[in-house]
Amino acid sequence: MDRLIRWAGALSVLCLCGMVLILAATLALRPVGILVPSSEIIVTFLMVGMALFGFVYAYAEGVHVRVDALYQRMPASVRRGVGILNHVGGALLCAALTFHAGALAWMAFRFNDLSDGLVAIPMWIPLSTIPLGFGLLGLALLRDGWRLVRGREVRFGVSEMDGAVAMASSAREDGS
Repeated sequence: MDRLIRWAGALSVLCLCGMVLILAATLALRPVGILVPSSEIIVTFLMVGMALFGFVYAYAEGVHVRVDALYQRMPASVRRGVGILNHVGGALLCAALTFHAGALAWMAFRFNDLSDGLVAIPMWIPLSTIPLGFGLLGLALLRDGWRLVRGREVRFGVSEMDGAVAMASSAREDGS
């Protein structure tokens, strides 16, 4: 699973690099009268891939910040149950999105649906990033939900404000 998540992170970075290269080429070539065909469409497709694969990587690395003001004030036993419920519910939502987006990508493949613009891109290619991204995110959520069931902790990123408050309180306890 960790290898798949690293691949998702690498794909996200490749999508970002592709976006930057296409936009840089568009900006550099426009003054000399050369247009990069379908650059807006391609950049949009790459942005979707970057976001979906990036979500998986950010979540799995624990840098996806969540709002947990209420969650942190719950008793530990309730917090564990709510955490498991959150992970299972998120995984079920990802499964539904994966199924429906996969069906859409399959229909685009079956009917040879092509994008608009000068470069006709088969739509199943960009559409397949949606079920892949949500499928991987669902698997990561199930993995962490299973960790919670077994009594392990799942780490998440904290905001800068929470980090500063934690540092200040530990400094106060140390007498610094």
